[in-house]
Amino acid sequence: MVKNRQEESTMADRGRPACEICFNPPRGITADVDAVALKALRNDAADTEFVAPQRLDFHLIIIVTSGSAQHTVDFMTYPLTERTVLWIRPGQLQQWGNLHECEGWALLIGPTALTTNLKTYLDQYSRDRTHRRLNEHGWPVLLDAIDSLVTIGEHSRRPASPVHHCTLRHMLAVIILVLSCSMADHEPLAAPSSDVFLRFRQVVEANYARSRTVGNYAAMLGYSSRTLTRACLAATGRTAKQFIDDRILLEAKRLLADTAEPVGTIGRRLGFEDTSNFSRFFTKRAGRQPLEFRRFRQAEARESEWLAGKPGTAPRSAANALHVSNEKVPRLRPSL
Repeated sequence: MVKNRQEESTMADRGRPACEICFNPPRGITADVDAVALKALRNDAADTEFVAPQRLDFHLIIIVTSGSAQHTVDFMTYPLTERTVLWIRPGQLQQWGNLHECEGWALLIGPTALTTNLKTYLDQYSRDRTHRRLNEHGWPVLLDAIDSLVTIGEHSRRPASPVHHCTLRHMLAVIILVLSCSMADHEPLAAPSSDVFLRFRQVVEANYARSRTVGNYAAMLGYSSRTLTRACLAATGRTAKQFIDDRILLEAKRLLADTAEPVGTIGRRLGFEDTSNFSRFFTKRAGRQPLEFRRFRQAEARESEWLAGKPGTAPRSAANALHVSNEKVPRLRPSL
């Protein structure tokens, strides 16, 4: 009976899928880094531009210089206030709040912008930190770095040399290092994750849809299950099994909110041959049955549409709004 009820979802139950947004720089931009003023996003967007959830294939860093708003990333809602930074990573499901209530920058980072060393650093220190607030010492340094990035980036809209591209990537590295080292005083710097945990996380990311057993990952890596659990507890406070299940649950939530696929199809994509088993797995960990979770997310989306002033209006592609030139947009640095 459970299987039939889950599979009998109608299109009305499934709702509108999220927008899939790919990194596609505006014409004339040849680098994989771009900084866009939030003011420019508002000016270019329709009222419902940012209502629907979006799933990006690039990094998006939102830097708030004034005002306040909220932003949802993977079903967690974060406050955006002055000196806060929100980092949305590829594959995460995000939904904008009221973009008219704050000023700042959206930093778009394409697939080739991050150097190998920088990726390694992010994996060790900052991968799981989505929301942060900068201290008063790092904040002006960050704003100066963004101003420099924008100035250098204007050259990439013309025939630019490899030196410009290299300079952009180095300036991006400066911004990321400032973000990592300038937390507010009550936010301690993250300790580096162990090599064991980093390897475990990498193989889980590649195989979570095929295996839910700690022993399988231990065999892949040449460690014992106890070693993986100790490393995982030290890095996340979760056991290795909980870490695997958390990753599967997150992807299940994303697919339920992001697609119109039947529950059984989503379960099979995640390695569950039987819909009932997937439903039990999801319900035990999420506190809701899959279709109940989907309808809950739909109700939130309809409320967002109503608040935007045009209920039921499907937003156009948000890619156009993200690809705005910063020409004639004043620097948004506040007085310090």
